[in-house]
Amino acid sequence: YRFFHIVDKNIGAENLKGIFTDSKLLRIAMSSICILDGDQNPDISNCIITLPGKESPEQLLLNYAEVLYKDDDPFWLNKLIIDRGYSKTYYINEIQNPVNDFYEELKQSKEKDESIKGKRREFNKKIFCKNKNFFELLFKHWINNIQNKHDIDCFFDNLHKVFMKVAHYNEINPKEWDS
Repeated sequence: YRFFHIVDKNIGAENLKGIFTDSKLLRIAMSSICILDGDQNPDISNCIITLPGKESPEQLLLNYAEVLYKDDDPFWLNKLIIDRGYSKTYYINEIQNPVNDFYEELKQSKEKDESIKGKRREFNKKIFCKNKNFFELLFKHWINNIQNKHDIDCFFDNLHKVFMKVAHYNEINPKEWDS
């Protein structure tokens, strides 16, 4: 974090894109890097990149947990996972069942022609926050999974590109990236 200031604000992707592509705000935005969820589109020319994966982080991890569960992945036998009580039973009771119940509610709302806009994202964020420690361990596993190397490498490459673009504006020697 030596050269990065993380702004901890909840600003929608469309609002961020508007800030980073507005011609009058361009000088201000050019000194910043915008990192959106993986389900958005990057725009390197405007210093907008996306997180690895093609989904929001919460959806990516929910899908990944389900794959690990169905594949009986060794993740569930990791000593740290076991020691923290994150067994398959924990996953079923605290994550899988609530997710399935929510999807059923969503399906019923859709059948009644009720608006479901934003409900999935809101639910995913809530379940993520409730099980934050589990998802942090799961995310570390996802990052270290060789199958995700391409996504991680693309993110790193894009972050490097935009860092080089904004380094000058922030009076950072671009060579600092390598230190």
